[in-house]
Amino acid sequence: MNEVLMYLQIILAVILAATILLQQRSSSLGGALGAFGGMGETFHTKRGAEQFLHLSTIALVAGLLTVTLLRAIL
Repeated sequence: MNEVLMYLQIILAVILAATILLQQRSSSLGGALGAFGGMGETFHTKRGAEQFLHLSTIALVAGLLTVTLLRAIL
């Protein structure tokens, strides 16, 4: 059982890393200056693929946390 959880943990970690890397980054100038008061950036709702990646990331983090806790308990 522990081996199955270990492989599942590895697979989830790799997929999670891929979904994080696929998410769109803001421009380097706007993102850097945004931490110091912003540059009048507008906010928008996530739609389509952006929303799918966002929700997938949340689900993968929850799954990875669950598998990691199960491995720690067993």
